Amino acid sequence: TSEIYEDEIAKADMIKSLVNVPKAQQTFHSIDENIFRINKLLKSKGLVQMNFENMGGPENENIDVIKINELADFYKEQLEDLEETLKNIPIGNPTLYNNIISKYGYRRNPFTGRGVEYHYGIDIKGKKGSSIKTTANGIVDFAGWYGGYGKCVIIKHKNNLKTLYGHLSEISVKEGEKIVCGQIIGKLGSTGRSSGPHLHYEVIKNEEKINPIEFLTFH
Repeated sequence: TSEIYEDEIAKADMIKSLVNVPKAQQTFHSIDENIFRINKLLKSKGLVQMNFENMGGPENENIDVIKINELADFYKEQLEDLEETLKNIPIGNPTLYNNIISKYGYRRNPFTGRGVEYHYGIDIKGKKGSSIKTTANGIVDFAGWYGGYGKCVIIKHKNNLKTLYGHLSEISVKEGEKIVCGQIIGKLGSTGRSSGPHLHYEVIKNEEKINPIEFLTFH
């Protein structure tokens, strides 16, 4: 990205005289670093990385060169905002697996096979002992045994959001601990009311449990 814009800046002395070239080069370098960090963050969340080719849109020879610095600052600010959002909103998969064995909503009782119950999260099947990581920055609101959830961690995030990780075999954080996106908080297990090794994952907004599927991908 920076190479494309630097070539454009270097085309004419007139452009050089109108644009603060060192500042633009520094800003474009910062943009590239932001893109690298964002894609690294997306990869850690199990999400598809973004393609930022030709961020400036279609080429236009009549572009107001005086505003190149302003445009560069705009992109830098937008990418920084995106990076901050990805760190603080619980987007992505907390496990290494994509095998969802039970979805949010009504389901047949998994133990008796009869009757229905409401399932307030999703169950992701995986190998016992595999790492479970938080999907956003936050503070541990609860860490311990939580009824049918077994060993459980609840993390409080910004924007009145919480995430819950249930049926863990081990817990590696404590209440009140500040954690960062992607940090390992425990290990997958089958404690509590569980029919086998899996993670029960919930997303809670304003104390109301919502469908975590909406948070597993990034659009």
